[in-house]
Amino acid sequence: MKSRDYWLVTLVLLAAAAFRLCALQDVPPGLAQDEVLDADIANGILAGRHALFFREGWGHEPLYHYLGAVFQVLLGDNFLSIRLPAVFSGLLVVALAFTCVRRPFGLGAALGTSAGLAVSWWPVVFSRVGIRPISEPAVLLVAVLAFQRAVAGGRRSGRWWALCGLALGLTFYTYTAARVLPVLFVVAVAHLLVFRREMVRGHWVALGGAGLLALLVVSPLLVTLRIHPELQERVGQLGGPMDALRAGDLAPVAGSAWDTVRGLVWGGDPRWTYTLPNRPVFEALGAVLFLTGLLVAVWRWRSARFFFVLAWLVVGLVPSMLSPDAPSLNRMVGAMPVVYLFPALVPRWLANRFRGGGKIGFGLLGVWLAITAGWTVRDGFVRWPAATETRWKYQTILLEIARDIQSQPETVPVVVDSWFDPIDESSLRRNLGSDVAVRWAQAGAAVVYPVGGEGRLYVPEFAAMAGSLIETGSVPSSPLYRSAGIPSYAVYALSASPAAPADVTRVAVGDVATFLGFRLLDRQGPTVELITRWRVDAALPADLAIFVHLLAADASIVAQSDGLDVAATTLRPGDEFVQLSLLSLSEPQLACPCLLQVGMYRRGDGSRLAIPGHPDDRIILVRDLCR
Repeated sequence: MKSRDYWLVTLVLLAAAAFRLCALQDVPPGLAQDEVLDADIANGILAGRHALFFREGWGHEPLYHYLGAVFQVLLGDNFLSIRLPAVFSGLLVVALAFTCVRRPFGLGAALGTSAGLAVSWWPVVFSRVGIRPISEPAVLLVAVLAFQRAVAGGRRSGRWWALCGLALGLTFYTYTAARVLPVLFVVAVAHLLVFRREMVRGHWVALGGAGLLALLVVSPLLVTLRIHPELQERVGQLGGPMDALRAGDLAPVAGSAWDTVRGLVWGGDPRWTYTLPNRPVFEALGAVLFLTGLLVAVWRWRSARFFFVLAWLVVGLVPSMLSPDAPSLNRMVGAMPVVYLFPALVPRWLANRFRGGGKIGFGLLGVWLAITAGWTVRDGFVRWPAATETRWKYQTILLEIARDIQSQPETVPVVVDSWFDPIDESSLRRNLGSDVAVRWAQAGAAVVYPVGGEGRLYVPEFAAMAGSLIETGSVPSSPLYRSAGIPSYAVYALSASPAAPADVTRVAVGDVATFLGFRLLDRQGPTVELITRWRVDAALPADLAIFVHLLAADASIVAQSDGLDVAATTLRPGDEFVQLSLLSLSEPQLACPCLLQVGMYRRGDGSRLAIPGHPDDRIILVRDLCR
């Protein structure tokens, strides 16, 4: 290549890096649960939990997760180590696509293809989300490059055939959709046998060796899935059109196939997960260029290079065609590199049609790339991250809470009130980039008062605090701050300890907690509301729960409430918390006397925590509860 060409390639790669690294934590706006799950798998690999196929997330191929483990070693367990493996894989796709296209189609087509991959939203978003689909085209391109070199390399191309077989086998370890990829190489070889037999003459031993090597590489995975078919639950979830096809009904597959092809130029993926719903891969000019290039390839299908890219397009789209809710950008990711080749074929075709056609073609290609880059910025970096549906899917509220926590002094204790889930905790921690001691309570039914006092309580407003806790002074009635986005969150100032309970009683429970008293609220309606107050004295068991029983005179349970709305393992000795328990009653159950009792137990075996001096390890709160 000329010096100018190297500068152009460098410019394309710099553009690709900019579109993949700029505002990496904000686009997408937070960590999706799939990203957190994938990071947990990588974390498990570092802890020694190795596998050829991971059962998490309904079944995951392993290659991307081992790459993620390398980034965790280098960068720690944070959002960078989650998303940079995808960035790395996406940049590899851009670079390898240039190399694969340059020899058969020329420098201009190679630059156009890689530039389209660099700035278009489909490859950009999959290079920014920390999940495994982008690894499929990266490994596939290695196989394609090796196949090209092997076919063109004469009798001394054994190492290229070996690399092709190795890479093809490894594609099975990238993503489920890659299982169709061997078909591409089979039909490519069949086409050569019919139209260009001289290109494979003398390669039979190497070709057979490549196929055998691919089979050897993939066989451990195939054996694993044969022995443990329950690992790949995801495949069963995607069987709708295929199940209909087996039953003789072609309509669902035909519909999915049409939706997939149409999604390239008109309509698109209907989900918010990776794009604005129904946004096609190409805008108007891009669609015209793509269709023109596609027609050029179809017209010249007898040529090995054009037939190969046509077969690649079809095979890459098949996983979307055979699955429900088509088109699916992630399932057709194997076609991504070749999709952006077709617009890049137009300049040479125009150059062959009339004088000056090449300049017009490259001008059109340049305009398309400029429009595409602007379209990506507008829809991908501005509109999509701001959409409420996107904010929900990527748990944006946890990113915003993490940033507010980072803005506070490290000495300020933090409590997050939400439906606690280990994924939420992992997401917040990785957004923070450090192990900040965050206490978690659940859904507004409990409040934690961290030891040291004067903490901050973050309440996502889709899980607002119960009115009873506000009315009794357990939390302030007005927040310090309320965020503007949807979903939003509120921040409350926590005092050193909750409001004093109406009935103060100190009882040690199981050497891990102390019961500090209770407040009995409204007894006029069908529900009895009880607030109990506790102090943490030692590390709490993860399966700890509180029981509240209302007993009739014959000791039968009239009503009960079981649970614990704090994440026990996040609490520290010295922390206090209040728990709201609700007892649902009906009129026949209210015969007096009724005894109200409380205690703690472990969900695992149902055993109660010992309460010395209290028979049956229970604390009797009220012996005669009547209206």
